[in-house]
Amino acid sequence: MEIFGGKAGINKIMSSKCIERYFLQGFGGMFRKEMSNSETAFNSAAEILPNDPYIQFGRAFIYLKMGKIDELLGAVSAMGQKNAEHPLFFLLRDIVLDQKRS
Repeated sequence: MEIFGGKAGINKIMSSKCIERYFLQGFGGMFRKEMSNSETAFNSAAEILPNDPYIQFGRAFIYLKMGKIDELLGAVSAMGQKNAEHPLFFLLRDIVLDQKRS
């Protein structure tokens, strides 16, 4: 928590509508397997920074886990258009390809 300024910093972030709030909620929800909450958070984050590769990856991964194939393909396509050279795009591509093979 110190990275965010301790409890006071976390409370400030979580009560605002900043990108950090939605980023933390998105990945937090993902780790807790609260996919619907995570999806909502990543969608809110994407309204602020639609081309951020971490947010794009989070959205795509959530769609994969939720079985939302059309949304997944759209998210992968969007990430490929704006962040095709980012390491997260390659990771996402490999995850999606592995899922298709299984």
